[in-house]
This record gives sequence, structure tokens and C-alpha cells, in this order.
Amino acid sequence: IGRTPEPTDAFGQVRFNHVAFAETRDGVNETVGRAHARLQFDRTTGHYHLFNEGSSNPTSILRHGKTIRVAPRDPRGVRVQSGDQLQLGRAVLRVTVE
Repeated sequence: IGRTPEPTDAFGQVRFNHVAFAETRDGVNETVGRAHARLQFDRTTGHYHLFNEGSSNPTSILRHGKTIRVAPRDPRGVRVQSGDQLQLGRAVLRVTVE
């Protein structure tokens, strides 16, 4: 998840964002980093986890009125549940897990 579909890092490596925000200045999109976060499915547990890829703006999960901070580069990530809202900077995405 990030800004633009295929951002390039300082080493020229391309990252592919399956969820991409536009490169516009609207008070929201520019708060999402080019490589902001990652959702990953764990086949062992059958759950999705959200990882903060080290963005300068916060990554959190909003669940039942509580905010769960996703620490930058934490290898464990945070489990995502259906109905969670993912906050990336000022952008918010609602997740449905089937």
C-alpha cells in the first residue's frame, strides 16, 4: 500500500503497490508514503497482518473505537480483522476479510 503504483527507491528498485494512492496534494494523499505499509497473509494462522514499512507518517488500525499503533519495521505486524480501518497518514481504508 502506498502512493503511486510503482515507486522506485534510492537504489532503483521498483516496488509494486496493489493499493495505490494518487500523486495529488489534497491534504490526504500526500500523507501516504510511496512504500507506506504492507498487508500479508499468514498461511499458518489464516490471518492477515499489517506492517508499517517505515513511513514517516503513522500507520494504525482503528478497531471498535480504539487505535492500535503499528510500529515501524516490526517483523510481527498487527493482525487485521474484518471491519478494521487502516489509517495511513490521514488516509483511512476499511477492510473486509472473507
